[in-house]
Amino acid sequence: MIGIVQDNGGFDEAENRALDVIQAAESRLGDARFGGAWLDRSNGRSPAIRIAAVDPSQADVDAILACPRPAGWRISVSMVRYSRAELIAFYEYLVPPPGGAASSVGWDVRQNRVVVSLKTLDVDTVRYFRERIPDDALQFVVEPGWFASAYTDMPK
Repeated sequence: MIGIVQDNGGFDEAENRALDVIQAAESRLGDARFGGAWLDRSNGRSPAIRIAAVDPSQADVDAILACPRPAGWRISVSMVRYSRAELIAFYEYLVPPPGGAASSVGWDVRQNRVVVSLKTLDVDTVRYFRERIPDDALQFVVEPGWFASAYTDMPK
């Protein structure tokens, strides 16, 4: 079981139960249709478990909504274009583009996109990613001063 550690070093039982719902949804949908999931606490009175799914059937939605959940938590299923596996596959084996403008590449479950963080808005770097990743699955964010790199483990 995956646990979420709180600042006090303990485990939040409600969040652990919410993760069980996410794991059940992932198991039901499989890699080809699971778009990801997140815990949404933006409404303090009623936290939610958000599931992203590619082409879910009504039976999929019903099964996910029927999962036992923590008291007071809601579950929602959003239809998305790309699975988590597809988004990761878009960039997983990319060689870092020349110039060093891209500081990180990852995927955003809420946006259902690959997000490329740039130190500067470099047209060659933007072109590089646009040639390799569909536009409807791609987002650029310019974050000057952000120097972390997701490329450190990527092949040269």
